[in-house]
Amino acid sequence: MIAASGGPVLVLSAALLVCRRANVALGVAVLQAGVLAVVALSQRQYLAAALLTLLNAAGAGVLLYEATPSNVPKPRIGLAAMLLAAVVLAVLAVPVSVPLAIVLLGILTSAASRDRTVQVVGLLAMQNGIALAGIGLGVPEQIAAIVPVIPGLVLAARWGAA
Repeated sequence: MIAASGGPVLVLSAALLVCRRANVALGVAVLQAGVLAVVALSQRQYLAAALLTLLNAAGAGVLLYEATPSNVPKPRIGLAAMLLAAVVLAVLAVPVSVPLAIVLLGILTSAASRDRTVQVVGLLAMQNGIALAGIGLGVPEQIAAIVPVIPGLVLAARWGAA
């Protein structure tokens, strides 16, 4: 069930790799968290769905506020090489686990970008892969412990900067 419902989350992880503007990447990350919340609801994990919606939206909202509308700096690797790496990662990881493929694509997103906002978006995508694994295991307590990490750090950094 999780492999099939995790497909849209995986596609959105791949879409993050081609985003050239930080605010577009953040919008894709918020959409990914929303899709993941729907997956959690379909598994009757209401706490996980609420945390994914509220905390990821809050963390991404702060990032959206901080992000500039300028173009993202040129990635460390070219678009063709990134897409090839994404396909190879997905082909190798999907038979093992869709959440693993999402985590690996998040790592690639963070590693390939020079823009700090997009690097954080890659961390959000990794977190969504971990949350999807927790939803698949049916353990809401793990999700409650994992989901707030990245948005919590973002909000704490914003609080400290104020």
